[in-house]
Amino acid sequence: MDTEDKGSRERNQEDIRIRQQSLSGKSRQERSDVDGFSEVEDSSDKRYWDKRFVQETLYGRDKELSIRVLTHKRYSVRKDDLVLWTVNLLELRGDEYLLDVGCGTGNFLTPVIAQLNNEGLAIGMDISTGVMSKAIQQCRSAKGKVKFTRGDAESIPFRDESFDVVMANFMLYHVSDILKAIGEMHRVLRRGGTFLVATGSKTSYEEIRQVHKEALANFPDSQLTPISRSFGFYRFNLENGREYIERYFSPVDIFSFPDALEFEDPKPFMDYYTTSRVYRDALRDPAKLDRLYDCVADIVQRIIDERGKFRVRKLSGAFVAKKESN
Repeated sequence: MDTEDKGSRERNQEDIRIRQQSLSGKSRQERSDVDGFSEVEDSSDKRYWDKRFVQETLYGRDKELSIRVLTHKRYSVRKDDLVLWTVNLLELRGDEYLLDVGCGTGNFLTPVIAQLNNEGLAIGMDISTGVMSKAIQQCRSAKGKVKFTRGDAESIPFRDESFDVVMANFMLYHVSDILKAIGEMHRVLRRGGTFLVATGSKTSYEEIRQVHKEALANFPDSQLTPISRSFGFYRFNLENGREYIERYFSPVDIFSFPDALEFEDPKPFMDYYTTSRVYRDALRDPAKLDRLYDCVADIVQRIIDERGKFRVRKLSGAFVAKKESN
């Protein structure tokens, strides 16, 4: 590493103490009007990308997210790990400064830290300290290689060109202004740096949606909420993600990871299903949730009896791009 680069890293290390810097420029509406591009919105329930709701309700605790992560590890058909596959797309040297935006419980940070040497540093950032507390605990043994800070993806608290790598995995569909968040990530990324975004396909989990829909047929329309008819989580997905990212990066490469979950018993599936706020919010009266869960479990048991397992297809993937060098 040359002297100039080392000096730059030392200045950035000092800056990790956090300096607030907001994104300047046009509003989302102005960008939409000028560029002919508008974000994918689902009017059914915008709480799912409201900052406070995401911070305090969706990810106020790490328990539910941990259950979902563990379910994918235990019941995925593919034995190669999606998280490690994603991180390996970065082709890390080991001396990078890396920012993980929306780090959650640190699932993607663990393999990153394992690939960093003493000159590298990973920063985990999340709007929710609830899930980030699990990440801090999980990464305790990696002192010196990882730090954490609370931060908003739409106003990242670091100065321009602070990082060699910025990644944002399975989180952009929770952001209020997706374009602004990507713009912020572009801002803090160094020239020539790598941008990595992992997400899912809108076609994933169709079997769960069908089971959920069949179970809801046992309830009159008057008991259903608007979210019961919509699954708006994937505002940012494999199908539309490139269009967002190309506002700031070009070219953008896409990599796919097809897989499935297989359950031979309804219980682990129900543990997974009941962690989803989207499914829980389908009914106006929370007191009726137990009945909904019983209906879902019965349907899944019937499928297992008929086919030997309940198979849920899922397609994940990642976008990789470089920031222009000059």
